[in-house]
Amino acid sequence: MTDNPTDRRNGRDEKTVSTSTPVEFQETYEHIELHRSGPLPPPAELQRYERALPGLADRIVKMAEAEGNERRYRDQYRLTTERVSLYLATFLVLVVFAGGFYAILEGKEIAGLVSLVAALAALVSTFIVGKLANVKIAKADADLINRTRGSESESNGNGIIEEETGQK
Repeated sequence: MTDNPTDRRNGRDEKTVSTSTPVEFQETYEHIELHRSGPLPPPAELQRYERALPGLADRIVKMAEAEGNERRYRDQYRLTTERVSLYLATFLVLVVFAGGFYAILEGKEIAGLVSLVAALAALVSTFIVGKLANVKIAKADADLINRTRGSESESNGNGIIEEETGQK
């Protein structure tokens, strides 16, 4: 225990006594990362958001709904566009193919053969490119499934994966 010199507050003399006792400090920490999939946080987290700022949970849910609606619209638009493109390409190949036969019947064998070969080349290249794209998509899907299966063992069942990455 040590005595400090006289302290003058409000015009009075006061003596201040200070004690110090050593305190052991242990530095420990734990780092937890949360990973979730899906547009919405778990219900407990939504409740914490709502307590922090009333109305925030509703805004988060509305934002997720709007995002889902937009994603579904984009997917439907993409599928419709692909379908229309496929129909137009089929029609174009049939027109070129029919034109090649007509040219051959009219005595223009070279032009007709070029037209037929071009139509067949378009069909074959479409199938080859489509097959390569399907193989690439299947490989990406398999990789995603393998990564997901690897992380399922760490999941707590709520779609949240908790990992302890460091402890000191």
